[in-house]
Amino acid sequence: MERSTRISRRISSKKREKYYELATLTAEKPPRVNHLDSRIEKLTAYLRKFKDLNGRILACYEKLRLLELRAQLARATAEARRRKAEEAAQQRERAQRWKAEKRVMETLRQDIQALREARSSRLADLKYAALSPQMENIV
Repeated sequence: MERSTRISRRISSKKREKYYELATLTAEKPPRVNHLDSRIEKLTAYLRKFKDLNGRILACYEKLRLLELRAQLARATAEARRRKAEEAAQQRERAQRWKAEKRVMETLRQDIQALREARSSRLADLKYAALSPQMENIV
């Protein structure tokens, strides 16, 4: 005989024993009918209590879920505000750098213009200086 068959036979044997024990116990001492009503009332009261507790637990769970969602929203909002502030600071920094570079470029343009003017005035002076001896001869 296989081991699993022996085990299943033992289990069924134990079940039969328990059944017969319960049957003999019920036969020897049957349940009283007058106590049955009070016990059923108790059980229905327990059922009502547990249903109420179940409803309360579900309500608490919903509240906790709502609080969790609100906390997530608050964290996401704070993160978005922080990122926006960082972007604004970077944009201000870029604008300041652009203004500084613009001032440098304007200064360079002015220097180039001044050099061109100085060069053209020197060239004019040189031309005038070169022409002035010839002009004196003409006059």
